[in-house]
Amino acid sequence: VEHNGSKPHWMTLCFTVSCIVASAILSQDHWHNQVFVVGLCVVVAVASAVGLFLLPQAAPPETFKCPWVPLIPLMGIFFNSYMMGSMSLSTWYVISGWLLLGLIFYFCYGMHHSELRHDQHHGDTNVPAHSSRKHYNSISHLPPVQQSSP
Repeated sequence: VEHNGSKPHWMTLCFTVSCIVASAILSQDHWHNQVFVVGLCVVVAVASAVGLFLLPQAAPPETFKCPWVPLIPLMGIFFNSYMMGSMSLSTWYVISGWLLLGLIFYFCYGMHHSELRHDQHHGDTNVPAHSSRKHYNSISHLPPVQQSSP
């Protein structure tokens, strides 16, 4: 495994794209005309899944452990890809329209009116860079946490 994780990234991307393409073709009425493409997608998905299974697994953090990695995440990708590939083109137009509307709202209003952006531009050094003023002010009155010695 490369240090930046590019191999798992590409294998996961190949698995996802092949599942979406196969499910889009299988949801059509005359999918039997494109058996070769579906077969190729299945081969790519299986090869990617096997490649992901063969990668060494890092020790999971103590806070959360997903069972049966990478089987459960791959199943999630497969089923969600199947549902996405089964949606009609008109549904994708509606989704794209709402996504575009949300992005326009975010870039035109949200970025320019955020409290964090206001605090950083006005040089307020009492507010940490990763925290908004409202959150910081709500916890600033609390006494410091006392650490007990073992």
